[in-house]
Amino acid sequence: MLVQKYAPVEYIRGLKVGGFYRNSIITLVKKKERTILFMTSNGNMYNAHYKNNYYNVFQNERHKKKVLKQQVNEIFRMYGYKKLKIPKNLESGQPGPAAKGDSLSRPPAPKPE
Repeated sequence: MLVQKYAPVEYIRGLKVGGFYRNSIITLVKKKERTILFMTSNGNMYNAHYKNNYYNVFQNERHKKKVLKQQVNEIFRMYGYKKLKIPKNLESGQPGPAAKGDSLSRPPAPKPE
């Protein structure tokens, strides 16, 4: 989805981690030959495609979950934890056993004396 057309070259090339784009903080910037990929703190991913003297910026939804998982794993590695594994039922949006009211999610009731 096109979100910004004819964006100035200096503005897009000047984007860096910690800066602002569309009222959100930039958390990831990857620069390639003719494209710039950047992600904001609210989880939106953008691709800026270079044309003659301007950029067109598109919002990309396809790899959003993958990049978010990679960022979480990088933070985990910084603090010495192993790679995060998300259960399949959470990735697909299905409620887990705790949400279904499973007895394992709460402590057992006290027995009467």
